[in-house]
Amino acid sequence: MWVADFETCDMWEPSSSDEIPHQRVWLAGIMNLEDMKLKYFTSLDDFMKFILSKQDNKNREIAFHNLKFDGSFIIPWLFEHGYVHVTEKPEPKQFSTLIDERNNWYSITIQVNKRIKVLIWDSLKLFPTALEYLHEFYHTPSRKIKEDDAFYNQIRPIDHIPTEQELKYLENDLRVLAETLREHIKYYGLRFKKTQAGQSFYNFEKSFPHWRYRFPPLSVEEDELIRPAYWGGISYVNPKIAGKDIYGIDVFDINSSYPYQLASKKLPYGKPVLRTGQGLHPDMSKFWVAEAIVRFKLKEDHIPCIPLKAVVEGRPITTEKWLSDSQGLVKIRFSCIDYLTILDSYDFEVISWEWAIHWAWKKHKEVAEFIYKNNEIKVKYKKLAQETDDEELKAEYLTRSNQAKINNNAFYGKFGEEIVKRGKTPHYDKEKGVVYRVDRVEEIPDNKKKFLPVAIATTSW
Repeated sequence: MWVADFETCDMWEPSSSDEIPHQRVWLAGIMNLEDMKLKYFTSLDDFMKFILSKQDNKNREIAFHNLKFDGSFIIPWLFEHGYVHVTEKPEPKQFSTLIDERNNWYSITIQVNKRIKVLIWDSLKLFPTALEYLHEFYHTPSRKIKEDDAFYNQIRPIDHIPTEQELKYLENDLRVLAETLREHIKYYGLRFKKTQAGQSFYNFEKSFPHWRYRFPPLSVEEDELIRPAYWGGISYVNPKIAGKDIYGIDVFDINSSYPYQLASKKLPYGKPVLRTGQGLHPDMSKFWVAEAIVRFKLKEDHIPCIPLKAVVEGRPITTEKWLSDSQGLVKIRFSCIDYLTILDSYDFEVISWEWAIHWAWKKHKEVAEFIYKNNEIKVKYKKLAQETDDEELKAEYLTRSNQAKINNNAFYGKFGEEIVKRGKTPHYDKEKGVVYRVDRVEEIPDNKKKFLPVAIATTSW
């Protein structure tokens, strides 16, 4: 396994502040996790020829930290050198991409020939933090080097020879990521999952192997009906102080809120047990998601909790993400938990219940055991780290504590994963270059589908 990185610069000096020059890769580096030695190139062409070369005739994996940036240079190169993009498994001289409709880049898979496949993937999805904080995951020794603006903004000519300072900067960036990945492999092996949520959910699966029987996949139709009720967490600024400088503030935090809800509150499970139609109030003894025609207005001194995306018909014209006024009749979809929160926060009138899907719900001991076990590990090793003076032991203890924390905080999100994936694919135009279009739609197989009602309940609680 390798890590790689590009350094880029403007190709010319802009003539005005409005002009955005094209960029080019003036320095590219790659580092093998086995020997930790830097190999560098002064052009994208030389770098690509190296990673696609015969070498030992083996498949190879290369991690970039923020593939969305570096990949935007790789894909045009592939098109310009005869590679064809496909949406299925690539054959020789073909490549595929995994880019979602929100422009999150996950991977580029290049089939060089019948023997060699190169997988380029985004380590930012596994370690979702800037490179300067990456060492905190496993308490590794290398730290990102910071340079001044002149270093980052300098325009290097085509024949520029990298200085010792520039090579040191590149090597250090690669070493930060390589050290983190090496430690990650020590804990999870070479077949680790490529996203943080994926790895955490895999750990949950090992703790609760039969979870699929408890939380069976929804049909596409059911998922589409209830997904507008998956609202997620709230981020909100009081309009009275928005845009103003505020001083003397305090910061408060709720530790592990989602894990607490998962472990201690009732969660839906199984197949739907009841469906009700127009004019019928949902059964409050069960977990439900409903659609209703309503009007509402936020009560004074209350925080809004109905998001714009919950409105499926009659959406008000507003830039607000969280609505304070329906501005007339609207049709929304929401869960039974959010319904109670709404009644507390709004003057809320239901004009007509349209439909509701109900599930049984209960506390799940297997989910609670996974969370409580991780919490015990987190607390135990954090305490041990505070008590030891051995720096190596301290780093190991803090790593174990952090892993347990991530397991608890990240695994639930997979329950909310979309089962119909909409993604971008690159298309090559000789005049415009690479154009990305949202034209890939595919349903994931049943064995990869999760159970959306759990995610809805967790964030609603």
